Amino acid sequence: MDVATLELLNLALLSKYTFRLRPVNRITLPKFRGAPFRGGFGKALLHAVCPENICNQNYCPQRLQCVYSYIFETPVPDNAEVLRLNTNVTHPFIIELPDDSRNVYGIEDILELHLILIGKAIDYLPYCIFAFERLGMMGMGKERQKYLVENVVTVDNDSETVVFSGREKRFSGKGSQVSFASIVNRRGFDKQQWQNTRSVEVRFITPGRFEYDSKVVMRELEFHVLFRSILRRLSTLLYFHCNEVKLSIDYKQLIEDAKGITVAKNDLIWDDYERYSTRKEQRMKIGGFSGSIRYCGDLEPFIPFLLLAEYIHTGKSVSFGFGQIALH
Repeated sequence: MDVATLELLNLALLSKYTFRLRPVNRITLPKFRGAPFRGGFGKALLHAVCPENICNQNYCPQRLQCVYSYIFETPVPDNAEVLRLNTNVTHPFIIELPDDSRNVYGIEDILELHLILIGKAIDYLPYCIFAFERLGMMGMGKERQKYLVENVVTVDNDSETVVFSGREKRFSGKGSQVSFASIVNRRGFDKQQWQNTRSVEVRFITPGRFEYDSKVVMRELEFHVLFRSILRRLSTLLYFHCNEVKLSIDYKQLIEDAKGITVAKNDLIWDDYERYSTRKEQRMKIGGFSGSIRYCGDLEPFIPFLLLAEYIHTGKSVSFGFGQIALH
């Protein structure tokens, strides 16, 4: 990745917020732990900003200005230069839960979740906090599991900044923001720690779900499929959520080069998850990869994109928390 591309990535920002929630009653999360929060967040945000429920109808006259529509529907603007045939594009938020296997929380516990907002969505943090507060009062899922928002913080260089106090109902700004370029450099790219990399392991912290040629990939995840997904997601986030930034890279050549990367060891397994759809009011199955996979070849040109994917995730169902990876 050249200097010009890194300079463009300096224009793209994200913020990662930690919500500390105290259960009012026992909270039991499903195997697909992010689903109740994602579905409930959308419903609560809709009720908060669109009390007449216009957004849930076939056409909303304010769809390009509405907070709910932008965050949860993300329609393609009429003047867009890319993806004009699409109805919707990548959402500017991700919900993450801690990397552990805990599913039950009592009233003495604190449940933490992370909300990542990208680009323009950072300005809508107050709406997001209000929606999570509302969700806690309404209760999640059919069991109406309730919680209180203790506080919301950002963490930068081990320094914690409180942006919202639940007890005082006080909002203190948007907190720290990081550029996409700094994300890459924090992992040593600027110090050439990844120079001449010939082997890398990709571990899926949360399930990875990918499609290629309109089919779900359920066996070996070829590197070019993974890279296409990262590149597509990154480009879409930059253009639609970060002031129409366009990368000055040779997309076709990079994808062609990605086909030369081989799988050295495949420890991925497919797992199916079940979630309850708040909108459709029914249970749905969704699957993805877990485990790790090692790739070999001339990986150096792809390292910055993989490092970004540790933050912005990759694949399908990312707003639910899918597609979080770690590079080794």
